[in-house]
Amino acid sequence: MSPVADSAGLLREAISLTENMIAAAGADDWEAVAALEADRATLLADSAEVSRAVGHLLEDLLALNRELETLAGEARAATAAALETLHRGGQAVGAYGSIGTG
Repeated sequence: MSPVADSAGLLREAISLTENMIAAAGADDWEAVAALEADRATLLADSAEVSRAVGHLLEDLLALNRELETLAGEARAATAAALETLHRGGQAVGAYGSIGTG
């Protein structure tokens, strides 16, 4: 399972526990609220760990993307230079051709 799915699942469980806590509080069952709060605190701590892991993965992805953009920019510049060279070569051929027919 992906870290994002893990985090979403943990938060869904925390929401469910919170709903149960509200129901227990409404029934004046504060012992149940305390027990549920302990479970919820664990889930929220686990969710924070998953969120940090996702953050690190996103940082890695952004760094790799910057590297890819640099390589693409270099390739684009090389292609532009090659096209310019071809264009100048075509102009030279055209110029020599007009001398021969003129």
